[in-house]
Amino acid sequence: MWCHDETMELAEEPAGWTLPISGYSVYQIEFGGRVAVCASGKREGEERFAPLVDLIFNSRFSLQEPSGKSYELDAEGPWDLLAALFALRHCRISGGVATRDGSIFVEFEEGFQLSAG
Repeated sequence: MWCHDETMELAEEPAGWTLPISGYSVYQIEFGGRVAVCASGKREGEERFAPLVDLIFNSRFSLQEPSGKSYELDAEGPWDLLAALFALRHCRISGGVATRDGSIFVEFEEGFQLSAG
């Protein structure tokens, strides 16, 4: 994950860190040897516009739809196989966790889930 604001603080827990990105909306998805799901918006409980956050995937990762259908994706794979990610446009992040073993889990209010690691 890349944040354009060095003041963002992660809440440390025994299993890892809670990512303070709830309420962010996906505004862009970038392809090109890696996949970046770019989000911004207002953080919960704050009036100011939040910094930009890029969820960057350099290899294999998963997308699960609200229906339960799951996609095993590869950031370095053919772009047409990454088309399922377009469903995330304008979706709002409801929560995210990064674990000590390097995994990341991001959930969206609309029921989508992204994970890697």
